[in-house]
Amino acid sequence: MSNDDLEQLALTVQRLQDVHEISNLMSRLVYLGERWDYEGMLACFAQATPGVTVEIGRRGVFEGIDGARRTLVEIGKLMDRGHAAGMREVFPDLEIADDAHVGRQENQAIGTPLIEVAGDGQTAKGLWSTPASQTQFHHGTGKPAAYWLWIRYAVDFVREPLAWRIWHFHLIPRFRTPFEQSWVESSTVRLQPPPDFPKPDRPTTEYFDSYEMTLPVKDVPRPPEPYQTFDETFSY
Repeated sequence: MSNDDLEQLALTVQRLQDVHEISNLMSRLVYLGERWDYEGMLACFAQATPGVTVEIGRRGVFEGIDGARRTLVEIGKLMDRGHAAGMREVFPDLEIADDAHVGRQENQAIGTPLIEVAGDGQTAKGLWSTPASQTQFHHGTGKPAAYWLWIRYAVDFVREPLAWRIWHFHLIPRFRTPFEQSWVESSTVRLQPPPDFPKPDRPTTEYFDSYEMTLPVKDVPRPPEPYQTFDETFSY
């Protein structure tokens, strides 16, 4: 086997390892989210690379690792407290701590990974689509409610000294509908972030593409394509 063949083999093995690590990183993020481990989720994001962005639904764009903390940790804990307060109203005889998640549920079946690692091996892009279910207290009805969701993830990754990390992150709910209602019926309801949520650094981008019956489908997020360096491609 020639030196060129050995180099090509080593590169192929490295790319397979990169894809495996990136896939595991996203699965880890989902599992941590199902356990409401917000600090663990935050650790999946780039700590040493500038330009981190996080966009979840209509919350807007949060910039930097501090912005990631505001939307992942602070908003997560706000939602914990809201759920617990509602459950205490329904079940006054139970002692329900804010972080106990009594009666709450998050499930995702993350799938359809499409991952492209840059030719220089320093960044990567990924796209995922996943069905999900959720249970949380609904303050409008005064009781816990079950939901169906379909989510897309569009993510840029960066290789840091110790591991791959998330760099630019979009969580795009295609729909979120009560268990007893179809996504067609619920598509006419446009939910906005509550006023007590931390404010984003920038407004929601074009990547938000929730299903609405009367609107055309956007061509976003674009699937990743092969590229050599990040300067040659688009940013999620």
